[in-house]
Amino acid sequence: MEDLTPIGDPGRWQDLSLERCGDAALITMHRLKKDPRAARQAGNNLDDRLMGELKAALALVEGDPGIKSIVLASGHRLAFCIGAKIDQVLGATFDQALEFVRNGQELLLMIHRLKKPVVAALNGLTFGGGLELAMACDYRICGDRENVRLGLPETSLGVIPAMGGTQNLVRLIGEAKAKEFILTAKVDIDAGLAKSDGLVDRVVASDVLVSEALGFARSVPAKRSNFDLGAPTTDRLLIRREIEERFAGWRPDQEREGRGAPLAQALVHYVFETTSPRSFLDAILHEQEAFARLSVTADAQEGVRAMLEERKPVFRRK
Repeated sequence: MEDLTPIGDPGRWQDLSLERCGDAALITMHRLKKDPRAARQAGNNLDDRLMGELKAALALVEGDPGIKSIVLASGHRLAFCIGAKIDQVLGATFDQALEFVRNGQELLLMIHRLKKPVVAALNGLTFGGGLELAMACDYRICGDRENVRLGLPETSLGVIPAMGGTQNLVRLIGEAKAKEFILTAKVDIDAGLAKSDGLVDRVVASDVLVSEALGFARSVPAKRSNFDLGAPTTDRLLIRREIEERFAGWRPDQEREGRGAPLAQALVHYVFETTSPRSFLDAILHEQEAFARLSVTADAQEGVRAMLEERKPVFRRK
């Protein structure tokens, strides 16, 4: 590992560290690292504090003219990020669920809008919002250990990916494969398959992952995800009416085999069908509304509880 020096006051951070390596910045997430169960149960859960610290660290390095690129990594051995702290939707109102997803989307949009390229170093479990965080980055480098698994399990919890996941996954692997990935709540993508599908750019030896990512970051020519985000043009009330119509017209024979909850599958179809011709900002507005509406369904509440209780959920299309 190259020499690393802290950027700013190290005491400022609780869930990450921020260091400089030449003209690259290294942001290392380590939420709950001291908890031996954290890698699988809470490894870098994207809660409000961690997302707030990530936003602050990104703003700090964006304003430093000596830093040309950024690497986002994990201090956990087994997990990059297992996703958003989804238990926050238990008992939440529609407005609370909407605020939850907006907070995550703010982090996503900040990464897209940065002028400096961001490289994600994926060392292990990368699920849900963790994979959406990685997909928002310009490049993804993956370690080769067997514990590396990527996936979007949201529909198995009764919700949908809503940190740009429906849109960024399409950009990386194409619409047909992305739709199947999300509908079936796929969580078994290993490093080799991720590379062949185009989900990651490189696979390297896990014990040199961060060094390789830093070297790559210092050599990349430009930001990749600098596409035009556009502007939201659709009325929220219209989206809400369309969602209720989709619920009312959804039939069992339209459901895809897999772990996805029926109502979540219905809104995955809705988001894909209605956002393909729209701007990115318009599309994630649809994600917001679909996620918040699903969060207050009995199936989503059951899905999240089942995950926490480590049992199979029983969905009733309600």
